[in-house]
Amino acid sequence: MDNNRLPHASDYEYKKGVKQSNLRQNYSGNYNYSYNDYKQGEEPPMRSARSAKQVKKRPSQGAAQRERERRKAAERAAREKEARKEKQKRDRLLQREKERKLRIKKRKKRIRKAKRLFRAFVILLRNILIVMSILAAIAGTLYLIYDKVFTIKEIKYSGNKWVSDETMTSYIFKGQSKPNLIRFYLSDKFKDKKSIPYVETYEVHCDWPNKLVINVYEKEVIGCIRKDNLYYYIDKDGILLDVTNTKKEDVMIIQGVSVTDYEINKSMGATESILKDIFEIKKQLDKYNLSFEEVNFDYKSEYVLRKGGLYISLGKGEYLVEKLFELSQVYYELPGTGTLHLENCSGQKKNLYFTAD
Repeated sequence: MDNNRLPHASDYEYKKGVKQSNLRQNYSGNYNYSYNDYKQGEEPPMRSARSAKQVKKRPSQGAAQRERERRKAAERAAREKEARKEKQKRDRLLQREKERKLRIKKRKKRIRKAKRLFRAFVILLRNILIVMSILAAIAGTLYLIYDKVFTIKEIKYSGNKWVSDETMTSYIFKGQSKPNLIRFYLSDKFKDKKSIPYVETYEVHCDWPNKLVINVYEKEVIGCIRKDNLYYYIDKDGILLDVTNTKKEDVMIIQGVSVTDYEINKSMGATESILKDIFEIKKQLDKYNLSFEEVNFDYKSEYVLRKGGLYISLGKGEYLVEKLFELSQVYYELPGTGTLHLENCSGQKKNLYFTAD
């Protein structure tokens, strides 16, 4: 009998009658039996010996325990993984539900806000319509007052000698059939004044509700230059003011002064010193209420006044104030024709004489 074979279940059948004391254990922990262990005349059944390769080695108790623990750990890990998946799934569902509720809440909030805005817009529109209606009523009332009460009915001018009242009105209220005092007052305050021939400026005084008083300040007309049957009126600065085909009264004709330009509201190009002397002559004549038809600047650069057949020789443009004062003293004693010589008069000398024609 092979002592190295593994025990077999059938071996226990032959243990009958075998002494327990004769049972011995080999080094591998298996129980082996010898022929002496059996009853006399009995032989153990013969079994074919198996090779070591055909024998499966049973795992030890520690390895089996570890295998069971490994399986339990694997099962536990699988359950935990499944639980995590379920938890993640529930979390996703909860998150989607939360987002859905949040979207619904925001949509409801937007709807409420839109309704509030719409109600506010309706209220605002209604208030605007009410205010516009009130303003329209007020505007209509004001227009009636503006049109009826403040329409200018009377205009008074003062200080205008060369420009007529009708001309002033046509320039100031150009294109207005019914001038209004309020509109004119505002335009006069915030706009430039109209450019009017002979007029330096004018001042407007409102006599509410429908009257105007206009003070006119005219330019100083020193005379006119005659050319081609036309009369060119100039001021003290040599600016051409107006052109007419008839001569105005009390305006001297200026002879012997050369000019270069005949455009209205521009300088005619006369010599400044000559204009200054003529202006001084005009001022002194107005001072003494004297009038002459012409002032001639002759080839000798001397000034000669003429009225009909009476000539006043003033000489150079020196001591004009003194010379014209002497003229005022003897003017009304002079005959209708002849020449009064004032060339040699000065502040100290009164050397004047008269020559008859």
